[in-house]
Amino acid sequence: MNAAGVRYPLAGLVLLLISAAWTCASAAPQVTVRIEGISGELEQNVRASLSIAQYTDWGAEPAATIRRLNGEAPRQIRRALEPYGYFSPQVDANLTRDGDNWTATYRIQPGEPVTVERVVVRIEGAGANDPALASIARSPPIRTGAPLRQSEYTQTKRALQQVAADHGYLDAEFARHVLHVDPAQHSAQVLLVFRTGPRYRFGEVTIHQGILNPGFVHRYVHIQPGEPYSAGKLSDLQSRLSSSGYFSSVSVTPEKDRAGQDRRVPVTVTAQPAKRNHYSLGLGYGTDTGPRLRFGWENRRVNRRGHRFRFDARLSRIATEANARYIVPLADPTSDRLVFSATDNRRDYGDTVGYLLGLGVSRITRVDGWQQDAYVNVGRYRSDLAPGTLVSRLVMPGIRYSRIVAQPPGVSAFGYSINADVHGAARALASDDTFARADLSVHVVIPLGPGEVVLRGEIGAIADSNFDHLPVAERFFAGGENSVRGYAYQSIGPRNAAGQVVGGRYLKTGSVEYDWRIVGNWGVAAFFDAGTAANSFTAPPEKGIGLGARYYTPVGAVRVDLAHPIAHPELGYVRLHIGIGLSL
Repeated sequence: MNAAGVRYPLAGLVLLLISAAWTCASAAPQVTVRIEGISGELEQNVRASLSIAQYTDWGAEPAATIRRLNGEAPRQIRRALEPYGYFSPQVDANLTRDGDNWTATYRIQPGEPVTVERVVVRIEGAGANDPALASIARSPPIRTGAPLRQSEYTQTKRALQQVAADHGYLDAEFARHVLHVDPAQHSAQVLLVFRTGPRYRFGEVTIHQGILNPGFVHRYVHIQPGEPYSAGKLSDLQSRLSSSGYFSSVSVTPEKDRAGQDRRVPVTVTAQPAKRNHYSLGLGYGTDTGPRLRFGWENRRVNRRGHRFRFDARLSRIATEANARYIVPLADPTSDRLVFSATDNRRDYGDTVGYLLGLGVSRITRVDGWQQDAYVNVGRYRSDLAPGTLVSRLVMPGIRYSRIVAQPPGVSAFGYSINADVHGAARALASDDTFARADLSVHVVIPLGPGEVVLRGEIGAIADSNFDHLPVAERFFAGGENSVRGYAYQSIGPRNAAGQVVGGRYLKTGSVEYDWRIVGNWGVAAFFDAGTAANSFTAPPEKGIGLGARYYTPVGAVRVDLAHPIAHPELGYVRLHIGIGLSL
């Protein structure tokens, strides 16, 4: 047989297989489901419940399968409407065919909804006088006179069970739980009898770990033996230990089976150690800073008393910084600590350069939701100012308060941050100058329409009888991507005889921005900035206006802004600002 005689049969076989596959593919039915008479969540639940709307494997006889599923649809529709209180709907099912295309149309008249006629929630047992349980009994999620929603009935039961578990009624159960529906009368009645049983209390808390002193680890425990059992306190204990950084995993187990006649539940905690040393490396970019590099090293447990050591180094076009901190946890290690620090840095301030070599000690605590940082810093400051160099030695006590309520990255939600700081120095306390400095910054994010409004403001003042001797690191400057856009980094401020921007006594900046996410992770922004650094509090502000693009990532938005400096055409028509980070 010649070669041609071999090729033609193979080619024919290939064409036959392609044709068969095409025939099978073209024979697959297309089913369109139309639902009429209802909308919103009713339509969504009905469509999700219809087998004919979800089916894809039609088998060897698709017509028979489609007709069978269409016959089951009215029953499925009725069941899908019952959770919303519709027990007597009228369903008209119509199935038509055009070749391989099918259309299933369901016209639904939901009818009169069932109304909750009576609700009785009764608490029995030791928890009968528990305020939280009594509140649910008085005002349950399912209410008399409202349309029946079975989800509200389930929510009422779940709320009772959750409160009982959190308040130590570990044997709680429903003696009766009845939802009686009378479709003919369009009414429903609810009866819940909840027996709490006795209230349990905490026993001893035992923590199994081998890296820290037991006495130190027990500072994380805010549970006293004999106090009422609370599931929430167990969750809080696990969270406190897990976020401490000392452990890679934490298991908290209440041992109800070991509770004796006094119903005290012992708690066993098993914690696995985390790695002692942690390293981090960060890269970034900003118009003001240029490329940024950060290196961090943390020794999470210098000793068994939980002491830590951290070293951070940052390098950019405008700053070179090295910081070391030794951290000593105090009474409550989650919110109370003593920090000893050493700093060596160089930083550009507009036209000038400042250097700092310093030591510090601070006590960081939590006060009514605020972080309080009371500190004393001792430093040698050098400022390169024409015509020479200014050197100052300062001992500066101060106090700082901060608070932040932040939204998750990329999520439009209300959030804010507040930072306030007051510090100073005095010649009577071994300093070369006497001054006081205070500043306050506020940042607010408010969801509005399809986007969010971002408000930012800062105000500061310095009291000093000899301002010319104050280091530039303690003066105020304005301008740049995080200040007044449209102006170069820290280019706004008083100038000396050599034309250098040397910083001012007062600072006022503010910004209004609207960020609008348009598609996917992409968004646009419009903004207006104003502010100044000056030696007079009433000095008029510089202004900038512009547009920007945003790309939202898990670590914050990538921001590209074009800003125009109003009333200063000599600075250029627009200035480009690029940055990345969270809104707060």
